[in-house]
Amino acid sequence: MAALAAGVAVLMIARHARAWITSIHTQLDKLVAGATSPRTLGLAALTVAAAAGLLALRARHARRVLADRTLLQVVPPADLDPSPDAVARFASQLSRTRRRGRGWLERSAAATRITIHSDQAGRLAYEISAPRHAAAALHAALGEYPGLDLLEPQPPADTSPATGTGVTPTGGREAGPIAAHGRARWRAHQERRRVLRCELMLARPAHEPLAILGLTPDPLQPLAAALGGLDTAAGERAQVHLDVLAMTAGEARRWRRRTQRRARRDLGHHSPAPRPAGGWSSAGSDPLNLTDLLARPAGQAGGRGDVVAAAGRQHVVEGLRAKASGHGQLLGVQLLLEVRGRDRRAARSHLRALLACFDQFAAQNHWRARGLDLPGLGFTGADGPLHRRGFDQRARTGRFRPPRRNVVTAGEIAGLLKPPTKRCEAPNAVRAAGAIAPPPPGLPTFDHERHLLPLGRVRDRHGERVVGARLEDTFFSYMAGRSRYGKTELGLVQFIHLARSGRGGLFLDPHADALAEIKNYLTDEDISRRVVEVNLSGQAARERQPGWNPLAMAGLPVEAAEGKVEALVDAFASALQWDERNTRALSLTTQAAQALIELSMKVPADTAPTLFQIPTLLSNDDWRTAVLPHLSPPTRTFFEQRFPRLPAEAITPVTNLIDRLRASTPIAGLLGSSTSTYDIRNAMDDGKVVLACPGSGGTRDRLVANFLVYDLLHAAKARADVASDQRRKFYVYLDEVQTYDGASSGNLAALLEQTAKYGVRAFLFNQNPERLTAATLNAVTTNRSHLLTTTVNAKAASLLAREWGGAPSAETVTQLARYTYLASVTLGGEATKPFLVRGMPATEIHERHRGKPEDLPHLEEAIDQNTGRRSVKDTLMALDTLDARILQALATAKPAAPTARPAGKRSSDFEMPAADQDGGAR
Repeated sequence: MAALAAGVAVLMIARHARAWITSIHTQLDKLVAGATSPRTLGLAALTVAAAAGLLALRARHARRVLADRTLLQVVPPADLDPSPDAVARFASQLSRTRRRGRGWLERSAAATRITIHSDQAGRLAYEISAPRHAAAALHAALGEYPGLDLLEPQPPADTSPATGTGVTPTGGREAGPIAAHGRARWRAHQERRRVLRCELMLARPAHEPLAILGLTPDPLQPLAAALGGLDTAAGERAQVHLDVLAMTAGEARRWRRRTQRRARRDLGHHSPAPRPAGGWSSAGSDPLNLTDLLARPAGQAGGRGDVVAAAGRQHVVEGLRAKASGHGQLLGVQLLLEVRGRDRRAARSHLRALLACFDQFAAQNHWRARGLDLPGLGFTGADGPLHRRGFDQRARTGRFRPPRRNVVTAGEIAGLLKPPTKRCEAPNAVRAAGAIAPPPPGLPTFDHERHLLPLGRVRDRHGERVVGARLEDTFFSYMAGRSRYGKTELGLVQFIHLARSGRGGLFLDPHADALAEIKNYLTDEDISRRVVEVNLSGQAARERQPGWNPLAMAGLPVEAAEGKVEALVDAFASALQWDERNTRALSLTTQAAQALIELSMKVPADTAPTLFQIPTLLSNDDWRTAVLPHLSPPTRTFFEQRFPRLPAEAITPVTNLIDRLRASTPIAGLLGSSTSTYDIRNAMDDGKVVLACPGSGGTRDRLVANFLVYDLLHAAKARADVASDQRRKFYVYLDEVQTYDGASSGNLAALLEQTAKYGVRAFLFNQNPERLTAATLNAVTTNRSHLLTTTVNAKAASLLAREWGGAPSAETVTQLARYTYLASVTLGGEATKPFLVRGMPATEIHERHRGKPEDLPHLEEAIDQNTGRRSVKDTLMALDTLDARILQALATAKPAAPTARPAGKRSSDFEMPAADQDGGAR
């Protein structure tokens, strides 16, 4: 029968073959004639031109978008712990990086790129980039991860081999252009061999899902371990580029339908899916209506293998439901790996380590290298000569050209869509200290405005900017933190700005370095004539000093005596840490100061007693007997009746320290003058700029520092005689504030609270808040306007964290980077949450105001004139005879009655420019 049928077929073909061939020739002639007609050719040319123009427009638009991208380094807090839902929301918001109406034009340039790479220290760094028009959408999406620090990464160091050095690889000199060209080609070849490239794609059809790993442990931990094995000192680097493009709703719908049809064909079901009885909207948990795929296809025989086939069908249906059911954002992905090793062998080893990190995603589907494995020729993938240029172009620009099957859900790659979390225990991940609130809205940008106080740089969704706090919200502030972490530098920046804005203030620094830096910005003529300096450090301090007698009463009312006594006693108590157990020393200091101030009002101004007459008064019986008749009855009674009952050693705590002051030439030159050319009350009222360095030595330097501080605070209290609207603000910067806070009675705290009413604005700095007395610490935390800290120890960090209500945590405070600090400022009358600030050196923020070195001698001349510096040698010579001259004045001259000055008026050695009460013209 088969032979008969074949014979009939051959006869039929032979009979009709000529007719069929003739018919085919006729049809071909008609087609050729139609295709070569002018109308057809014109239409074809127009179509080709339109397509070429559209493609050119698309390429040009894509290049423009790729050239304008925003790049952020994402530094997560150490306690970052996002939920899978947060990652899913982040992925969904990435769809906003594509602009409507331009999807086809810019699809290849609209992907969001996540780069996981090794920095120069071998740490895992996490960066993200997107088209600049999508920067706002990117910031909004990153808001799903609280506490992120978003930085603009520094450009990577050039790790390409040096060229043009004139040195051969063996160390010889160049032999000529031909040899140089050959060596350049050799170096380029060697460099290419050091770099390996790999592109990953899904190994199986896209409807088969990858593993859903979850976020515990962090899937980035193996990557961090692989990057930690790089020898960065030898130039080894590795980076993973994950380009993600969220599908639009229409694209996702079409992809699901195509995927369903393909799966049905693969399983032998050639008929379309049956429509649910209530329509597609009523399909419930099976929106793709895949139930019929579980049945054996029609016409397929059953048998012992049917169980295995049924299991395979169940496997496919579960994968389809997991990935193509419509739940979750679908993402097109492009995954590029690039490794640079010290040689090709090392690069291959590191690439294998990276590839192993992606094996954890294997389930029904898995990642594999894109390319072909040709027997005898090796693997031709992204590193092959035909694909290398395209790979490098995509890796460099972010162009999105993934394999067609690379479609995943957010859950499948959730571990790559977020920065390292606290579940990543690798020590080499770049992290911030902890979750820190963003800068508050309304924080003003600083550009040298007179009404602002500079703080430093902050970064928010609008970029990086310099910010400041309003002076009207500033009363007194405190900053803690480790040494050399930026406290003093911030004080310099702020004080220089205030001084240049015409405001008065005092900067007290135990070290002279800060004063030397400040002077560089005060060389303008209108500023230099306001500068006053008291500096007890360096060789120059032994030659010339201003005169300052805390006991002088010339030109002051009698009522001022009480404040001078209190200031002197407070200074002694703070420097020597006297408390209620040191009542004898406190009483002796009080009575001696009172007695000498009374004598000061009885003798000429150039013969007024100084601090160095306290030992004379307490230990020289003849001298004391001679001056007692000139003292007030209460003071005379003390020295005549109570003082003789004290043991001889009772005066030692007081006289010993003053004797040590006398032994210091600079201190004796400053405090040994009967008349004062340094007057802090004048400085406050006239808006002067006071630079003070008491020295960084022992107890005697602390005592001088306390003299300066308490003299200022009590002088501020004396401004009660000036109308409140006439009191000029005076800004006081006290470094190492614990130096002035030794008295357990809380004198410093009380004075800070009181003097704020009289125009003093204090800024306190020290390394540890625990070194403050309880009263001062309570005043700082209760009444402060601004509270700042760099990193501190764990105990101090806990104290500050509690003050801020536990956020940020104490652990965060202990891990702050150098020259960064947390700041809680008063804004609009309310304290803000602590936010991160990056410090700026004075050389940067005040760069255009820095004077020239040749201007400093003119500034020193102005300071000499303003401060009234005189020869230390002459002052000491006069001091040596002062005891005798005081007795002579009391014996031969009629004491001059103290003169009272009109309320609210002060003498001044120069006229100030017209200015408001907060400072003069800028």
